[in-house]
Amino acid sequence: STRAVVTESDTGEITAVNLKTGAQRTVISGLPSPSGVATHANKIFVVLGGGGPEGPPPPTGYPPASLLVANKDGTGVRVLADLMAYELAHNPDGQVQFDPSGQPYDALSNPFSMTYTRWGLLIADGGANDVLRMDPRTGKVSTYFVPPNARTPECLAPGADEVHVAAKRRVRE
Repeated sequence: STRAVVTESDTGEITAVNLKTGAQRTVISGLPSPSGVATHANKIFVVLGGGGPEGPPPPTGYPPASLLVANKDGTGVRVLADLMAYELAHNPDGQVQFDPSGQPYDALSNPFSMTYTRWGLLIADGGANDVLRMDPRTGKVSTYFVPPNARTPECLAPGADEVHVAAKRRVRE
């Protein structure tokens, strides 16, 4: 193919680039934090980042940390999968998600990269600490891979979670 499709997180755009001429064309705009894009079978798949204690979801109607699908020309954009809902329901890495007051310890879901493979779409999620698989025909999400949790002395030290939560709260304020 002579076309590449790229995300522009700061502008909320998905841009098609002609690799022969360098010509650029915006195919989708107005997205909150697009962080990954893949194409297959005349469809564009876009993963939206964001899904943690950093702030409220943007007022676009798209849930944070979701996967969208659109036609090749950028029309018909719709939510195909809610990755935050999957994380909350399944918590594949098994880490504690909320402190005793109900505040998230960290970003619960923050997908940052995606690729299309013969197994479906693979989505790397730094907040959820996993790689998810999504069937592009059905939108069904499943866990593909969970890397080992950090086991450093600093992470395992008594009270490390409380220090981390306090630091996150200071950043938000």
